[in-house]
Amino acid sequence: MLYYKTDSLTSGYWHEYLHTNQWEIAEKVRILNQLGYWVDIIDRGASTNWQPDDIYQLFIGIGIDGSGHHYLRLAKQVPSAIKVLYATSSNPDERNQFVKQRYSDFEQRTGHALPIYRTAENINTSQTAQITDHIICVGNHVTNHTFKSFNRPIHKIFLSTSPRLVLDYAAYQEKKSHNFLFLSGAGNILKGLDLLLETFAKLPHLNLYVCTALESAFVQHYSRLLAQTPNIHIENFVRIHSERFRYLTNICGYVILPSCTEGCATSVTSSMRRGLVPVVTRQCGIDVENFGHYIDDISIPGLSTQISQLATVNSTQLRERVALSYQASAQYTQRAFSVSFTQALLSILKTT
Repeated sequence: MLYYKTDSLTSGYWHEYLHTNQWEIAEKVRILNQLGYWVDIIDRGASTNWQPDDIYQLFIGIGIDGSGHHYLRLAKQVPSAIKVLYATSSNPDERNQFVKQRYSDFEQRTGHALPIYRTAENINTSQTAQITDHIICVGNHVTNHTFKSFNRPIHKIFLSTSPRLVLDYAAYQEKKSHNFLFLSGAGNILKGLDLLLETFAKLPHLNLYVCTALESAFVQHYSRLLAQTPNIHIENFVRIHSERFRYLTNICGYVILPSCTEGCATSVTSSMRRGLVPVVTRQCGIDVENFGHYIDDISIPGLSTQISQLATVNSTQLRERVALSYQASAQYTQRAFSVSFTQALLSILKTT
């Protein structure tokens, strides 16, 4: 049994490629079939009244954020199955602490409170840990370490990116070190967009291109700042197969994400496939030691200093980093996902 999403299998995904998990779910089924399993897929929005009719040998499911709140119930209904937690983010208890701390920091810094968004609700972490046999993690050692309290074997895999994303000549030649791309999913405070807006407002000679959906309360708070900062460009949600994304990833030298918690930030790995140099917190789930830059000081002065220094890199130095970033992005391809997921499954089946 696979508990995740079914939309990409029932309505197609390629023409509406919104997230890497759309292809990955179908690929999981293919790999499981190849290993000899018949696979039933339960959608994360399935009715709570659904009951399994068959005896399952293997149960793989998301179960650490709001979209995986049926994991525990389903796992209990398949007692003979090997139970594998597919961890798309960090430990929910720690995740909630990180998110709430960011909102608290925002309130202390600005004097305003915003509604807390994207905490993991209705997750019983202790029971989830008890019923789980193995964990598949998608992030780096920082993400994996948050599951140490589960005391279960952890199997690391690499998430995919779209095969349409490649570093072409224009993307290699046109990048500028004074242009930064912010690309993310939902959660403006969680992702650190507030920090970047306040930082780039103090750096008018540098450009920030913001590709994400903005929350209404967030926009209301920053409306005056945005009206006064022509160097901050609000792009809203941008599809990665669009000409706009192609243009932005041609001109931007860096992709920047000061997020407080991720599994693996596929917005960053997708940008790396276009040669952008990652500037990320360690909580983004990506190891960038040899080609990117970690954000270890998320204060406004700290960010201002680091971003200003990155913007002074000359074109030759930037292209060297671009080449290294693109080379490193090879571990985030569809082939890398298939190989690592297969290896994780074989390891689980061998040790259970």
